[in-house]
Amino acid sequence: MKRTFWILMVAVVLAAVVTCPDEQAHKNTLKSTINAALNEEIDQACGNENGGLAVLASAIGSAFGGWAVDVFVDNRVFVKNYFACSIGYATWEGETNIVSVGCFGHIFCTDKENILEAIDKEKTR
Repeated sequence: MKRTFWILMVAVVLAAVVTCPDEQAHKNTLKSTINAALNEEIDQACGNENGGLAVLASAIGSAFGGWAVDVFVDNRVFVKNYFACSIGYATWEGETNIVSVGCFGHIFCTDKENILEAIDKEKTR
């Protein structure tokens, strides 16, 4: 019984080490999550109008926002690899926060609601 348990534990740890996501995987996941949140915020700001001006504003906002997200994530996010898992951190205004955790080939990052809440805090400053 003990032997089977230890063999199983070693197999789980080896699987975690082999499938640990790298830094680029964290950054790609964060970029797509932040872009989705920004697009949602832009759509809400432009309203549900079908007018050409709203569509143009939405397109420009998405293009600029996508570029800004890429620059932010590439420059402010770093990942520490702990062999069996990896943790992504973002530094902003002197604070470093955990923004993603990766293990077994999956990355769990901050959800859109938290990102939208952070955007709203920035708008009210």
